[in-house]
Amino acid sequence: MRRYLLYLTIFLTAILVLNLALLSSTFGFRDRDWDLRKITITDPQGGEKFLAGSKQTLSWQTSNSIKYVKIEYSRDNGKKWIEIVKNMKMDEPFASYEWEVPCKPTSDAKIRISDVYGPDYDVLIKPFCIICNSD
Repeated sequence: MRRYLLYLTIFLTAILVLNLALLSSTFGFRDRDWDLRKITITDPQGGEKFLAGSKQTLSWQTSNSIKYVKIEYSRDNGKKWIEIVKNMKMDEPFASYEWEVPCKPTSDAKIRISDVYGPDYDVLIKPFCIICNSD
């Protein structure tokens, strides 16, 4: 009887482990997927004044599950978005893009970076300014 209970316990434990493994691979439950923010803009941070025509570095980090991002900016605090890059491949979780600032003056500019194939995105909370040269 003891031997039977031992084999039964081993069998049930194996079934449980296999089911958990299948469940985690089916639904994508991996440690990296538990983070709530899969995209985080690290630069700019808001409050900056960018001169039109200058090159500014936009930088961000993503979770490993994001393979392509779209980069956009807004001149009206996020009401309308203008595409900068449609489909940028993410080879590493930390990335940057050199953006040539357009001559479209505003004090309500924002950046949005989003997953091309998913719902995740990040928007710069605090706006920045775009200044055109007065010459």
